Amino acid sequence: MDNWQNIVNSISMGIDTSFDEKDEDTLQSFVNKINQLLVDETLTVDAKIILYYDLGNAYSYLDSLRNHSDKKLWVYNNFEHINAIKAYRKCINLQNECKHKNELQNFFVQSYTNLGNLFSESGRLIYAIDSWKKALKINKDFGMAQGNLGIGLITYARSLYDPNHAALLCKKANNYLDNGIKSNDVYIEAKETFQKYKNFINPDLLIQKFEPSDYFNDLTDQERDYRKWVLLNSLFINPLNDIYYESFVAHDVMHLPNMVSPISEPPKFHGLFNEIKQQFISSRYLYYSYLQQKDDFEKHYSDEGIHLMNTFDYSIYGYKYEILKIVYKNLYSILDKTAFFLNEYLQLGVNIRNIAFHTIWYEDKQKQTINSKIESLNNNPLRGLYYLSKDFHSDTEYLTSTDYDAQELSDIRNFLEHRYVKITQFKNSKNSYGYDSFAYQITIDEFERKTDKMLHYVREAIIYLSLAVHTNEEQIYPEDKFVASIKMEEI
Repeated sequence: MDNWQNIVNSISMGIDTSFDEKDEDTLQSFVNKINQLLVDETLTVDAKIILYYDLGNAYSYLDSLRNHSDKKLWVYNNFEHINAIKAYRKCINLQNECKHKNELQNFFVQSYTNLGNLFSESGRLIYAIDSWKKALKINKDFGMAQGNLGIGLITYARSLYDPNHAALLCKKANNYLDNGIKSNDVYIEAKETFQKYKNFINPDLLIQKFEPSDYFNDLTDQERDYRKWVLLNSLFINPLNDIYYESFVAHDVMHLPNMVSPISEPPKFHGLFNEIKQQFISSRYLYYSYLQQKDDFEKHYSDEGIHLMNTFDYSIYGYKYEILKIVYKNLYSILDKTAFFLNEYLQLGVNIRNIAFHTIWYEDKQKQTINSKIESLNNNPLRGLYYLSKDFHSDTEYLTSTDYDAQELSDIRNFLEHRYVKITQFKNSKNSYGYDSFAYQITIDEFERKTDKMLHYVREAIIYLSLAVHTNEEQIYPEDKFVASIKMEEI
C-alpha cells in the first residue's frame, strides 16, 4: 500500500494545485492517469476509494472551469458534471469492502458532501439534502456539510409556495449555517458564503416559538406505526419531511400551488396531480404492508390449491410478492404520468403515444436537443426533474447511467410489463444450473431495495413537479389582466 499511497498522494496534491492554477490540460491528464490506474487488477480497494474520490474532484474542477461560465440554466450533456457524480458514487459504494473504513471515512464524508453540491447545482435539492445528511451521519461535525445543508435548505425554502413551511426550513438552515461558520475545518471564503445566506433569513423568524402538538396521540397503534415508518423514511409528500421527523409533518399536505387558467377550463391539472399523489400514497402503504408480512411464512388463503413447479432456482411465489410487483409498476408509471402532465402544462406538443419520463425533454432524442420551450425557462425545480430522468437513462453512448441501480430500475419495469421477472431467495450466477436466461432474475432482498429506492425517486419527482409549477406560475402571472380567485375545497 505504501507505493500506492505515494502515488495517490501525489495525484491528490496535483489535482488541487492544477485547479488553483486553472490548468485544464493538467487536470485532464490527471483524469486520464487515474482511469488508467483503476484498471490495474493489483489495485487495493482502499486505493480505489481514494482514486475515485480524486477522480470526482478532477471532474468537478473541470466542470467548474469549463461549464460554469455558461449563463444558460440548461447545460445538458455535461460530461464533467455527470462523471464527477459517477466517481463520487463509486467511491461511496466501496465503503463496505474497504479494510480501513475508519481511516478512510473522511473520503466518504467529503464524497457525500460534494455529491450534495453537484445535485444542488442541477436542481435536485431533495437528493442533495439527503447526501449532506449522509455525510453528517458519518461525521456530525463536518463543517462543509453543515454549511452547505444550510444553503440547500434556504434554497428549498425559497422555492415553496407555503410561507409557514419556508419559515420552518429557514429555522433549521440557520442552525446548520451557524455550525458551518463556527467550524475549524471550513475555509474563510466558504464561511463568508454561509454568512451571506444566513443574512437572507428574516431575524423575526428565529425568535418565533414553535411548539407543535403530538399529532400521533389520537391514532390507533396500527396507524401510528405506519405514519412513524413513513416519517422516519422521509416519504411524506411534505417538504418538511426532508429535515423534520416530528409528528407535525406526518401529513401529505403538498399539492399544486395557485394556478391561473381560463374561466372556461376545469382544474384539470389539479385532477391529474390528485391521481399522481393518490397512486403514490397507496403504493407507499402497499409496500409498508408487504414489509409487515414478508417474514410471515403462513400462506395467504388465495395461494392455497395452486399447482406450481419447482424450477430448481430457489424462485418464490405468492400473493405478497405479487403485491410487491404491483407497487413497483405503479411507482414507475407515476414518472410517465409526470411527463404527461408536463407535456400538457408546458404545451410541448409531444404525441401522446410517445410520452415518457426520459424522452419528454427532447425535440430530437438522438441529437439530445432540449425542447426549446423547456430551455427557455428559468425553472430550477423543472431542471431537477430533468436531471432525475438522467438517473434512469444514459443520455449518450459514452455515458452509462449516473446511478448504478437506475438503468436496472428501468429494465425491471420493462420485464414486469412485457416479459417476466423471477424473484428468488438466493442469487443464481449465469453459469449455474438454476439461472433462467428467459426471465429477469432478482433476489427478494434486491427487489425490496430497488422498490424502496423507487419510492424515494418518485416522491422526489412529485415534489419537484409541484415546485416547478409554482416557479412557472409566478413568472407568468398576468399582472395586466383581471384575475378572479376560485376557492377549491379539499375532498
